[in-house]
Amino acid sequence: MAELANKEQSHGDYRVVRAMMYDQPTDRFFFCGNKVLWSVPRATWPFDEQAEADGGLSASGVVAFRAWDSSSVGVARRSDGDLIVGVRASPRSTVTIPFPPASGTWTASPAEGTVVQSYGTSLHVMFHDADYDVTYLCEASTSAPLLIHDGIRNEAFDLPQLSPSGCEEKTLVATATDTHVWIGWKQARIAILERANPRNGAFHTVGCCDYVALAYSEVRRKMFAATDQDFILALDETSIPPTVVGLGIAKGTIRAMWYDADGDALFVVTSSPNALVRFDPEDLSVYDTLELTSNKVSSTRDYALVPNTNEVFVVTASDPAVLSRIQHHDCGSYTSCASCAVDGYCAWCATTMTCTEKRDSVCVPPTVCPAVTAIAPTAVVADTAASGELTITGVGFVDVLPAVSARFDTGYGTASTTFVSETELRALIPTGPAGTANMSLEHLGASYAPESYSLEYVSCGSSNSSCHACVATGGGVCSWCPSYGGFCSPSSTIASLCEAASFVVSETCPALSRVAPSKGPPDGGNSVILTGQGFVDPSIAGTSYTCVFNKTVAVGASWNPTSSSVSCVAPSAVGGSSGDVSLELVLGTLPPLPIDGAFTPFIGSSDPLASYRYVTCGESSSSCADCAFGSNSCFWCESDSTCRDVGTEGGCAVGDTFHNCPAVTSIAPSAQEISSAELLVTLTGTGFDAGMACLYNTSADDAEAGMEVPTTFLSGSPPSLVCTFPPAELPMALTVGVRRSGSAKRLSAPEKKFEAYECAPAGSSCSECLAYVPNVPNASPCGFCVSAGRCLPASGCASYSPFVTTAGQCPRMASVSPLSVGAPGGTMLTLTLDPLRAGAVSGGAASSGVLECVFTAAGTPIVVPATTDGSHVVRCAIPAASQGAASRQAAVAAAGTDGLATVADSTLSVMYYACVGSVCSACTAGGADCGWCLSSSECTTAGACSGGLPVFASSDASCPALTGGAGSPTSGSLAGGTRVVLAGGTFVAGTDYAISHPLADATGVCVRLSSSALECTMPAGREAGGGPMTVAKGGRNYASGSSFTYYDCGMPRTCAECTVSLLAECGWCASSGVCTTASAGCGESETPLAACPVAGVVTPSPSSSNTGGIVAAVVLVVVVVVAGVLTGLWLYMRSKAEAGVQPLKLTAKLRRAVVYGTLGSRSAPPLSRVKRDALEKAMVSWPPDFALALALADVVGTADADLAARSLVHIYEAAGQSLAFLTAQVQAEVACALSLNTLFRTNSLATKAFKVFSKIHGIDYLSATLGMVVAEAVSKYGRVEVDAKRVSVAGPDDGEVDLLDSNVDVNRFKLLTLCQSAWVRIQMSMENVPPSFRELFAVVMSATSAKFPISLASLASSVHETIGAAAASLATSQDEAARLLNALGATRVSEAERNQLLAAWSENLDTIASDYELVTRFVEDQVAVQNPGSPQAGRVLARLQSDLRSVTVGGFFFLRFLVPALTAPHAYGLLEGPPNKSAQRVLILLAKVIQNLSNGKEFGSKEPFMAKMNEFVVSNHDAMSQFLDSLTSGPASSGADEALADGLDVPPEFVETAYASVAKLILAQEEAFSVAYLARTQELNGESHLTELLSALAADDAPDEVASRIRTYSSRLFDSMSLDDDVASASSADAAPGGIALPTLS
Repeated sequence: MAELANKEQSHGDYRVVRAMMYDQPTDRFFFCGNKVLWSVPRATWPFDEQAEADGGLSASGVVAFRAWDSSSVGVARRSDGDLIVGVRASPRSTVTIPFPPASGTWTASPAEGTVVQSYGTSLHVMFHDADYDVTYLCEASTSAPLLIHDGIRNEAFDLPQLSPSGCEEKTLVATATDTHVWIGWKQARIAILERANPRNGAFHTVGCCDYVALAYSEVRRKMFAATDQDFILALDETSIPPTVVGLGIAKGTIRAMWYDADGDALFVVTSSPNALVRFDPEDLSVYDTLELTSNKVSSTRDYALVPNTNEVFVVTASDPAVLSRIQHHDCGSYTSCASCAVDGYCAWCATTMTCTEKRDSVCVPPTVCPAVTAIAPTAVVADTAASGELTITGVGFVDVLPAVSARFDTGYGTASTTFVSETELRALIPTGPAGTANMSLEHLGASYAPESYSLEYVSCGSSNSSCHACVATGGGVCSWCPSYGGFCSPSSTIASLCEAASFVVSETCPALSRVAPSKGPPDGGNSVILTGQGFVDPSIAGTSYTCVFNKTVAVGASWNPTSSSVSCVAPSAVGGSSGDVSLELVLGTLPPLPIDGAFTPFIGSSDPLASYRYVTCGESSSSCADCAFGSNSCFWCESDSTCRDVGTEGGCAVGDTFHNCPAVTSIAPSAQEISSAELLVTLTGTGFDAGMACLYNTSADDAEAGMEVPTTFLSGSPPSLVCTFPPAELPMALTVGVRRSGSAKRLSAPEKKFEAYECAPAGSSCSECLAYVPNVPNASPCGFCVSAGRCLPASGCASYSPFVTTAGQCPRMASVSPLSVGAPGGTMLTLTLDPLRAGAVSGGAASSGVLECVFTAAGTPIVVPATTDGSHVVRCAIPAASQGAASRQAAVAAAGTDGLATVADSTLSVMYYACVGSVCSACTAGGADCGWCLSSSECTTAGACSGGLPVFASSDASCPALTGGAGSPTSGSLAGGTRVVLAGGTFVAGTDYAISHPLADATGVCVRLSSSALECTMPAGREAGGGPMTVAKGGRNYASGSSFTYYDCGMPRTCAECTVSLLAECGWCASSGVCTTASAGCGESETPLAACPVAGVVTPSPSSSNTGGIVAAVVLVVVVVVAGVLTGLWLYMRSKAEAGVQPLKLTAKLRRAVVYGTLGSRSAPPLSRVKRDALEKAMVSWPPDFALALALADVVGTADADLAARSLVHIYEAAGQSLAFLTAQVQAEVACALSLNTLFRTNSLATKAFKVFSKIHGIDYLSATLGMVVAEAVSKYGRVEVDAKRVSVAGPDDGEVDLLDSNVDVNRFKLLTLCQSAWVRIQMSMENVPPSFRELFAVVMSATSAKFPISLASLASSVHETIGAAAASLATSQDEAARLLNALGATRVSEAERNQLLAAWSENLDTIASDYELVTRFVEDQVAVQNPGSPQAGRVLARLQSDLRSVTVGGFFFLRFLVPALTAPHAYGLLEGPPNKSAQRVLILLAKVIQNLSNGKEFGSKEPFMAKMNEFVVSNHDAMSQFLDSLTSGPASSGADEALADGLDVPPEFVETAYASVAKLILAQEEAFSVAYLARTQELNGESHLTELLSALAADDAPDEVASRIRTYSSRLFDSMSLDDDVASASSADAAPGGIALPTLS
């Protein structure tokens, strides 16, 4: 890119440019200026002097409008060719101007143009959609709507709902797709309107910040949005609302942006620094950057892109304006194909070897740039005539003329190539001297491909010193002839020159691997065996081997074809002295001894093992291996660790005498990875016994070196020792040996046999793991174990974990969402790994807690815990922005014993933006991640807000706004002290609330009554008047709204004025004639009057006839007042205490412990892979769905029902099918039920499975709904007992104060309050009920209603019986009442006995009332049965429907979910441990009431002390019916599901245990299960897979035996089906009608 020129527009009214446009048909620029519109032909750039004299324009370029009082804001061409101009002010309109002008040229005067539409306020920005002739404008007002003029319909309208924050200059940016206009706004707002009908549109909040530019790519179907925070967002154009699919960062403030389809490039103009930046639209990475020299580009106003060129013109908003012409790409600057190919505008022309414009290229560019990947051969013989051909392999080759040349280094020449294909060229190899020649490809004197390869020219004759030197030369060009005088020659001719042609060596020379023994006595006689590689059978050439000692003594050698070894007898040492001598092997026989050394050995002394040592017994005293080398001269005495001459055995124990020392012949394994806790190595050899121990770190020079390790002796042939080596510290190459346990010296020879290694260094990523190859022979193949987060052998990785062995399968982060977050952090990020790469993340990794996210800013990493969905999605909370950090990079890692290993090889960036706003409304209008935190009264993110989720603009919650509570005063005395109750806010727990008023200098204290009410005491006011009240929390404004008026009691001058109702706190002092406050008083003996006396009215005195009534009324008033005061005082104290009560926080650790606990004794050995796969297919994959689970439920016994339910739910939850399974089980049980009374009983597998399911999916709901209820019940209520019998005997719990109130009525009031609080919270929780629950309950209700339809006919049979039972109960209650009355009438009754009798009488009256109500209801049932059309029948049917909901839905939700959580809160994460006795009693009483409410049952004679709670049950009956009905209406559509999680991943070990348990249950009752499974598959019209399943699970049985058993099961199924048909036919006439059977009173 290049900045070619810039020009100031500095003449008169043309100094300032408001907008510009390039018109391609006329090749002209149009500029909007201050009161003028002018045009310039592009061809005149940079505008000649004559043009400048005319105002910087060509002679025909100016049109001036005298009506314009200010600048224009935009210009565009309409579809009819005319221009349309937006005028900022006076006339604030859009104007059309004919183009070309009617006169052919424009003149300065008179003005031309027609006003299209006038507007009420000044305009800022204009965008015109020419295809639909629709103009979009933005008004100057900050609260103005979006203005639209539809030219086709000739109508103007505004869309206020699309511009809530108004418009300021350049805050509206717009562009169009095929179907929609996109308008970017402030505060992350984007409006998307239909182009054909702009009235249809919606407003969306996307990303953050103010938008300053939009650009659309039709090819990529992306909308690019630039913000004032230097972010560029790539939005999916096909998704509405838009989704962010990419994020780019500009290194400066963005001033303009456009997309150019010619080069598929996104351009951005920035300031600070001034630059034109080209982005790759695929991933928004920076391609290149051009620094701009103009110092005024920081105020860029507009730009014009010239199509089919490499030019763009940028104009500034400065005065004068600067117009810069910029070349945004230059293909000619690229000198190679590689640099040219990456530029989207350019193409490489191989014919001319130049980079040209892609649109102008006359040659077809190569698909890839030419590159050489290999040549063959890589070596040739020097100084020979060129006869071979060089094959050049690569990519991107093109057949060109002249042909591509293969150029070699100086002295070797150049060869012309022949084109074979795009991947192959060929050339003749030129002659050259010995040396290295570099070959490269050229064309037209330029490099054709960047790579060069070496070709070796080899001279074999100079390499005849040894076989190794010969073979190592030239890579197969030369070969070695081992005949006498051995020589090196070209491989092509050596066969004809070598006497032993069969032994020609072209690759691997002979080498020794062992000389045994390697030492012997000076007098010789030892048999020495030479073992190695590359040995040949000498008989093929009719010769033999010869051993040469010390280059002077030759002895014949024998060839052993079985072991491919050579043996010879060591001669005596020359001179009989000890020492080292050379040992060489010759192919052939040598002349008689002595020899002169002029021979070429087959294996020479250059081999490191080619030596032999002559030693005496005394010299071999260091170890057994140095002494007892198999000769008849020496032996080793272990007793005194000495080497002795044979014949001196005296004094050496028989077991300690070694003529042949123990020897290690093999070690297994020879290499082992160190991930194991210990290394088990087996040594096999000779001479081992049970008294020997393994050594490691032995030394050949020190017989006492080495460390003894635990050893196990294994007898056998040969014997072996099993050694337990300690964990390795790398690098570790172990030399191992053997010694007598506890002895000081080693017995065996030390040998370097075992190596410990690791698959990759600690902390290696997946790709680093697969690229690392341990430099250890026989190392096991390694791969990346995702659950462990490290490189391991396959045997070291858990069976449930993905094991990656191919680099292309390594997890890679594909996306992160959201791409921008609030600076306070805490936002939950979703990191998506490439789903095409298998085994991205395992559920095992997440449940074990090993996955973590690593965030890096300025080189500092921060590690946070992560969770996963078990496939390819990882979630973690981003930390807060550090000082000055604009972004962070995120990576996924796994924690291990050695630190962190990167699981995902790539990193992605996340941007921060500030959460600003001093009040809630300003905060929620900011970034999408920002919300108003109620607990701290600040603008922050959800993750940084403690005490609950903040209020977000996009949520259903609203900012706190104060309203006056019912009956709360709206005015008060200037002296202050007025108590007001404020409602309408979401008041979080706390004691730091205060109230203020504009007319008060101080603040007043507020007390939190509930989450929706405050009671505040108004401070004293400065002056009378009204204004809004503001509540602060912790010194920060929390909410405002409701108005309060101060009045001055000193102002009124008469009693009437003083005592008006408005001045509620004023009173009239009659003696002094002044108005004052009631609290101030009038004097010692006078109280201020609240009402003025009325003349002529005398208050009558009470007569004897009404005295009693008046007294009763007074008493009643006193009682009511006292009760109200006590109740109010208790409520006040309760609200004060509530601030310190907080529910138990449900942490991730607690959640997992509550839902799953630990396996412990429930753990089962995992199944083999074959059994596991077969069972998983049968349960999850093979149709029909859930046939296996339903069959298992049919046959499982009571003892195993809990295990079966838990295992099935865990398996299907892990597979994402738990809800579907539970639905199928419910439907199956309903289908089999005989009556409603037997449905979903205690042992029902559906109810047991729901208990497991409800914890997984409902734990968060319980915490949110009942957490505070339980916390209050435990910490605030003390002992609440409503049973008078328990009160008399109750005592304090150990260690706690006895807070029991013996007043049962007070306790009932407390219980009622607690019940009401709990019921309100349950009612308000509907939107938080897990969606899976509501789906299940809908199925339960639907299936039950179909099976047991509601009808009066089903009621008739039970009415008579139930009426009789109720009447009998009523008679019993009445008899008890008569007994109690007689007892009370007795003459000798103590006060205590009387009180007990009165209490029993009161309870009995409640029982009588309850029994009477039952009789009445059953009588109504009888009427309904006899008169189906009567009102009674309608009421009965409604009651029956309610009863059905209570039995079914209520039985699941309340009886098996909420009530158990109340009675055992510690088992559901509501308390850390079991509650104390008093708290347990309170919770049990609460649970009783809630359970009866859900059942619609009143308390009766069984629990008469609870009868007082029946009023609560009855009064809330309808509300409960509505609640149960809502539970069956399907999931809510609100966003509540996002707040509470619906489900918790099952830990892998629990899944494996579940599969093992199911397999065990199946095999334990194989026959019954098989028959049931066959029946279920037949019932569900599916195919049975029983054969495959049992064959896998019973793998130890013969296949024929399994098949025979299955045939037996099938026949039994057929027999049972026939029997069932007979029974059904016989009993059909006696079948009872379906329907609801009402429960009896018992």
